[in-house]
Amino acid sequence: MLEQISGHQLPFPLPSERPAHDAAPGAIHVLPVGLPATVLHELQTVLVELGRCCLSSRHGEPADGGVITLMMVQGALHCRGSDPSDVDGPAIAIVGRDLPDVERLLEQGFVDYITYPFSPLEIRRRLLGLFPSGQETAVNPTLSFSDRLIRAACSAMEERLDLTPCVERLALKAGTNRTTLNRVFNQRFGMGPITWLRHRRCEEAARLLVTGADSILSIALSVGYTDANNFSTAFRRVHGVSPKEFRRKLQLAKISGTAAKAARHVHR
Repeated sequence: MLEQISGHQLPFPLPSERPAHDAAPGAIHVLPVGLPATVLHELQTVLVELGRCCLSSRHGEPADGGVITLMMVQGALHCRGSDPSDVDGPAIAIVGRDLPDVERLLEQGFVDYITYPFSPLEIRRRLLGLFPSGQETAVNPTLSFSDRLIRAACSAMEERLDLTPCVERLALKAGTNRTTLNRVFNQRFGMGPITWLRHRRCEEAARLLVTGADSILSIALSVGYTDANNFSTAFRRVHGVSPKEFRRKLQLAKISGTAAKAARHVHR
């Protein structure tokens, strides 16, 4: 189906495109890549009906709202004009009704797909599902695209430190694909999201060792480690000592501090 669509210019103009900077706050900006003019015109018509989506003709991040790249995928999963791993934000494939290998689509970096000929209901669910109503305006509009991704992904992992998320699902929740999420994490922290999560777990474990009296095994379980030895190894990599040694040194420091305070009181 898609291979039969003409890529020639239309003999009629597209509906006027609303500039990205004039879009309503919280609008979803859709950036089409490699779409023939006929497909682009049909997409524009559907987006106008949706109301909350704005067709963008330029790369770059709008000041507010989300950005979704739509790419046409032809035979053998060939992308017209670009590659999903080359874009910032989530990339959705436009495919024929005879669906290609969906697993391969996800492996390439797409977060979802839309079938062609278009179904307005499907487009609504695919696009608005990535950015639920109110999500964009709740985010600080002064944050960069990378900051938004990092904040969304870190917040999702912070909610349940004891669970290890699927990176693909984490990326989708943050509004991007796995490749982009890994890239922004490595640029910011020098590590991927799962390694960041391991470090964050050990930071939380250290806080619990300082503020509470729970057993080391209990603390390990609360931050996602079911094996005390694995927890001890991970903790040592981050803090340089085992949890047991960390707690022992902490107790010695408290005793030393108490003794010093008592000595000062006696000499008053």
